[in-house]
Amino acid sequence: MTSNPSLDHWARYWQSGARHSLPHDFSGNYDREVATFWKAQFTTVPAGGSILDVCTGTGAIALLAKDARSDGSVRISAVDGATVDLATLNQIWPDRVSELQDIEFVFGCPVERMDELGPKGPFDLVTSQYGLEYCDLATAAPLIANVLKPGGILAMVTHAGSSEMAGTMADEAADYQLLDEQGYLKLLRSWSKNQLSGQDLAKRLQKVAQALLPFYQQSQSPLLAQVLESTQVALSQPVGQLMSQRQHAAAYLDQLTQAKARLEDMLRVTQLVGDDASWLQPLINSGLKLLEQTEIRVDGEHLAGLGWVLQRKS
Repeated sequence: MTSNPSLDHWARYWQSGARHSLPHDFSGNYDREVATFWKAQFTTVPAGGSILDVCTGTGAIALLAKDARSDGSVRISAVDGATVDLATLNQIWPDRVSELQDIEFVFGCPVERMDELGPKGPFDLVTSQYGLEYCDLATAAPLIANVLKPGGILAMVTHAGSSEMAGTMADEAADYQLLDEQGYLKLLRSWSKNQLSGQDLAKRLQKVAQALLPFYQQSQSPLLAQVLESTQVALSQPVGQLMSQRQHAAAYLDQLTQAKARLEDMLRVTQLVGDDASWLQPLINSGLKLLEQTEIRVDGEHLAGLGWVLQRKS
């Protein structure tokens, strides 16, 4: 991710305690086929070599590298444009504090500015999971190539256009559009700013709930279920108490707004990557060649993403 203020929703996501981008599929760190893909990349790095994880988030892939090269023979660095810090990482990974200390983290370092802010290379391996595709690849590609040793490897796991995740995201985007069309987000905004009387607020909440219910009954959407549940709780309160919940309304509006922004980002890059290699052209133009493209399926079924391996020409 870049450090552009418009992407603060990602920094806040990491600061909230999320370990990685797929919390519903992996309760701890990535494992199964995802971890297998990465282990294959890490074991190619020679003793005394170095690994750089870009768009590291909270360091999930850097920690997998640490597991694969636990003998300490490889230097591991990690960068991200988001504003996170080691204290936050220690809270997110309380059982990995000692390993985190051994990784060189540089936050507030977008890939597009690695030449100014990033750790010193060159590196044998650069890695990225659900990260590099979010960047301005035309700017980032030559910097990635420059930081790799001749013959060095860039390995990535990216979103895939045909994944179940892409379908789920499209459904969720439709839910956000429905909330907008039914005036729910606008209602939360007016509520948080104390622009409605108690009776008017209750009346509008009831109207929105009645409008959303048939859509939920058809789709069983988790997002709509959450909205309907919170609305029911609000409507069960006396009007005076309901009016006093302005801060809760503002916080919930912010939560929805941040989640919607992350969703829009993910949909954008999923469409960019698709299922073929054409989006890699800036990397190819910068002197890398594609060695491998593979589907990564969790438990052999669920398509988690596409694995890519590229090599800097000698």
